[in-house]
Amino acid sequence: MRKVFLLLTAVLLLINGFSQDYTKGFKFLNQHKYSKAKRVFEKALKSNLRADIIVGYFGLSRVYADSNSNYFDLKQAFDYYQKSYKYYQGARYAIIKYLNNVYHINPRTYDSLSYVVLLPQYEQALKSHDIQKIKQFIYNYEGTPLAQKLQRYVDSVDFEQARNENTIYSYRKFIQDHPKSYYIDTAKSLLNVLWQKEFNRVYRSLDLTAIRRFEMKYPDYPYNQDTVMFYKDLAHRAMWLKLYLPFDSTKTMEYINFVKDAAPYEQAYLALLKLAEPPMLKHNWQAAADTILKYKKLFPHNTRLDSLVAILQRKERPLKVEPLKGDVNTPDGLEFLPVVTVDDTTMYFCGEGRDDNLGKEDIYVTHFNGKIWTKPKIVEDLSSLWSNEAVLSATADGNSLVIFKDGDIYMTHKTKYGWSDPEPIEEINTDYWDADAFITADGNAIIFASDRPNPSGDYHPFNSYYHGGFNGNIDLWVVVKKNGHWSKPINLGQVINTPYAERSPFLHPDMKTLYFLSDGHTTLGSMDVLVSHRLSDTSWTQWSKPVNLGKYINTPNKEFGYYVSAKGDIAYYSRVVNNQMDIYTIEIPKKLRPKIILRIIGHVRTPNGQPLAAKIIWEDLEKDSTLGQLQTDPNNGYYVIALPQGKNYGFYISAQGYYPISSNVDLRNYKGPTTIERNFVLYPIKQIINDQISIRLNNIFFDFNSAKLRPESYPELNRFARFLKQHPDLLVEISGHTDSIGTKQYNQKLSERRAQAVKQYLISQGCNPRQLVVKGYGFSRPVSSNQTEEGRQKNRRVEFKVIGKLEKN
Repeated sequence: MRKVFLLLTAVLLLINGFSQDYTKGFKFLNQHKYSKAKRVFEKALKSNLRADIIVGYFGLSRVYADSNSNYFDLKQAFDYYQKSYKYYQGARYAIIKYLNNVYHINPRTYDSLSYVVLLPQYEQALKSHDIQKIKQFIYNYEGTPLAQKLQRYVDSVDFEQARNENTIYSYRKFIQDHPKSYYIDTAKSLLNVLWQKEFNRVYRSLDLTAIRRFEMKYPDYPYNQDTVMFYKDLAHRAMWLKLYLPFDSTKTMEYINFVKDAAPYEQAYLALLKLAEPPMLKHNWQAAADTILKYKKLFPHNTRLDSLVAILQRKERPLKVEPLKGDVNTPDGLEFLPVVTVDDTTMYFCGEGRDDNLGKEDIYVTHFNGKIWTKPKIVEDLSSLWSNEAVLSATADGNSLVIFKDGDIYMTHKTKYGWSDPEPIEEINTDYWDADAFITADGNAIIFASDRPNPSGDYHPFNSYYHGGFNGNIDLWVVVKKNGHWSKPINLGQVINTPYAERSPFLHPDMKTLYFLSDGHTTLGSMDVLVSHRLSDTSWTQWSKPVNLGKYINTPNKEFGYYVSAKGDIAYYSRVVNNQMDIYTIEIPKKLRPKIILRIIGHVRTPNGQPLAAKIIWEDLEKDSTLGQLQTDPNNGYYVIALPQGKNYGFYISAQGYYPISSNVDLRNYKGPTTIERNFVLYPIKQIINDQISIRLNNIFFDFNSAKLRPESYPELNRFARFLKQHPDLLVEISGHTDSIGTKQYNQKLSERRAQAVKQYLISQGCNPRQLVVKGYGFSRPVSSNQTEEGRQKNRRVEFKVIGKLEKN
């Protein structure tokens, strides 16, 4: 039988034109005789027969794919593999059967060979996690099993990315890039869901501009023309009503019909507010509430209407609103954007159309003389003939201003010769609209408004019609000072920001209470003032739910630029009355006022009474952390710092060439006055050394009747340690002093022990013990009367004095 089979095979070979047997080439491969195998397969390529060529290329591919071969070259191996497989795919059935029977060449062995040839590159591409390298592999080796395997991997990665982005664009791109993907149907389904959601959001906004933009962007959306015409008709009616203008009594029925037809959509809500506007302006609160209640059922999920009715029906004491006292407001000019310093003595504002204007909108300053605001003067350093300028906020000391100029935010500083050239705050300024920048009382943050794309809704630029006005979708942001530089902007979050407009932030010096304008929260009309409280000292995104300041502060009309006094009882703002914009004041209800703060004011001078330009830094003594930094006025040495309740503060004043002096105020349980005055004298270091002047180390704290230093003492002692290290040749006396309560002997020992405790701490910080001489003077050297607690407190002290030079060893 075997002879018969061989005979039939020979006949079959002759019939099909097969002439050679190259099995010996594969034997050479198994014996690792690569040169002999190579010659056999190259000979096969010289044949004109398809079977020989297939075998030749297949064998050569194996020669070059074997890593033990001296011909090892995967690129060449794949080239031969492709050529062999191309011929194999075009071969007749008889040839395919022959190749399988004689050489075991079949689709499975081709797959195996492709794995051998491509596996190293496949693994390299896969381990790189570089999608571009993976896609390059797929492109280079398209059609191979490994390329198909990687294509499935890329499909899954790209699909997961599309799902993470979850946008119309991401799904459309995936569908375009992966038309044969396993995930294609899922992607199309998710795309349709987003498309429908976007369609509903855009068309139900009844905003013609947004609708037209959607239709241009998505012409392939499966539109239902009846639905489209329904929404477009409502959008045209909303535009005709001009909801950005005051209530028009000639359109009363149109407002009513629009509310009925367009509810519960946002434009219908705005139209309902217009219907309630006339009784609101007359303070007929119940009539306004009745108007809202009449149509409220048309808005089943709009909780703002419930809040508005509660505001209108709530019993409140009418508040006193009056124009600013003095000569600030003028009959023909416009006065707006009041900015008041923390000590309530200086106000900057923007003026336009006044007799003394330089150009367009200019900056003015006025001072409070105890009764009224003095006649304003234009700030020529900061105003110009051709552009608009406005002060947006001032640091607590009044020595730096944040200003708006030519569409950007700048900062300027007071010098002996006037205001410095404004410098742009690059971390805030963008190509978008950025304004309303408010610098906090500690100087460490600037809250500002911007229409840049944000997390609180779709992009609507400032000055474009949206939501019944032209503010666009403005959010509040903050930049924080870190190591002397402003951080990247942080969005205040969706408790504060809405899909509509928030503006004019004002954070009270208590560092907790934020007042701002919004037309997205509950309002009586357009932009209302709301208040929210910061819930964490370390976060700018954690806020309490904003509360509307009420119907006697807010109106359906536009008011803006609220600035609250340091005491929190008065707000300054701009309002329009009879087409005239002026600055007004209004009292703030007690329940909506910020927490009480302490203002420390005073002057810093040299020993001969000259004003000193100095830096003032305050810190949390318990946590040994810096909280804020400001400057004294370079012209008179005046300073102001504002401190919130709840901390034990230390503050120190420093200037180049002078020894810093410190003080403290404990506000953890403070019930004293809201303003205290403390004046300071800074001594030149040279004078301290040459004249052996005693300097009190103010912020040194001991437990009662103890010589143990409390941790609050460390910041002061660390500064003293740095001074000693900077002057290693000085011999310094550390002296302890007490009050007169107790025996002379006891106080003498207590003063020595306390001075010794200071010395030991300084040594622990790396100071040379040979520099330090300890003395205790008990109560023998009082600096004040021991008959009062205030005097005794001044007598309980630690001082240092330079007493000579340290002798060299």
